[in-house]
Amino acid sequence: MININDAFNNLLESMKSGYNHQLHQSQVISHNDPYILIGINVQTSEKQVFIDVTQETWQDKDVEAFPKWKGLSIEVKYFEQLGFFSNKRFLVISQKVENSEGIFEAVLQNLVENVETNEGISLFNLIYRILDRWNQFFTKDRKAKLNREQQIGLFGELSYINEAIKRYPLAVSRIVDSWKGPKGNRLDFMMGSYGIEVKTNSLKLRSNEVKISNEKQLELNELIRTIYLYVIEIEENDTNGLTINDLIEEIRQNLNELNSASLTNFNNMLIELGIVETIYDDKHFVINGEAVYSVKENFPCITSNMLPAGVTNVSYTLNLSLCESFKVSSNELYSVNKEG
Repeated sequence: MININDAFNNLLESMKSGYNHQLHQSQVISHNDPYILIGINVQTSEKQVFIDVTQETWQDKDVEAFPKWKGLSIEVKYFEQLGFFSNKRFLVISQKVENSEGIFEAVLQNLVENVETNEGISLFNLIYRILDRWNQFFTKDRKAKLNREQQIGLFGELSYINEAIKRYPLAVSRIVDSWKGPKGNRLDFMMGSYGIEVKTNSLKLRSNEVKISNEKQLELNELIRTIYLYVIEIEENDTNGLTINDLIEEIRQNLNELNSASLTNFNNMLIELGIVETIYDDKHFVINGEAVYSVKENFPCITSNMLPAGVTNVSYTLNLSLCESFKVSSNELYSVNKEG
């Protein structure tokens, strides 16, 4: 998959060695439909991406409807000549704020990845969805990090994804698509009739207890007929073990080799969490143990039908020492990823 940062650097190097006779110096980075180019405005030094929309029937009002934020310009322009292309219309996305290259290139990287791996979504809807996700990202406090509890939870979810990919590399699409945690679903992973809830305990806390968010979290229904409660025990320190960044990069490397569309979906989920840059490299975690419980009839949990009318959103603590009879192997847990 193309690396936008490297592509821009290569284009800048080529501009130094030749006469710039065009307003836009450009380079094709995708020969698929639609064509995608990156470019640099010679006069303003603005970095740009060009997406071929010659066959699209967009109106001006459609383009104006795209989500945008300060420092980003979006327009459709007709070019008699752009690189090797003649008489084409391109959607042009430009950087308008200096010293924002890193985040702008992250936006372009995500945009290009999604367009290249698109399956069945109209180009307009796809680009709108991507820009809207980034617009929401910029409305958040970008300096605010996940708190300690959230980081521990994310480490557990990423650990599950990483191990699942290693065990079932041919099922990476199913594994990544099943990740629902960043979207706030009641379960961290959902695939078919299976659900998985990952609970990550630090040794600084009570390792034989887990917090259940509400009465619906471990509730079985017609859609989710099997739930696995996956409990990971970790130890936190300053130097040894893996960081969240380590896990993210390992997963990205594996997905890049196995399935580029799944890599795109994985990166999209990280954006939902506000993760673009490598900001989670200070805490190291070591996994000291794990246990898997099958939530079935008589499993000790609170469900909706147990509560009187008017009582809802009930959180509670589950004592795992009383759940020994519901333990199953990790092989059973991970095998749901190979199901059809």
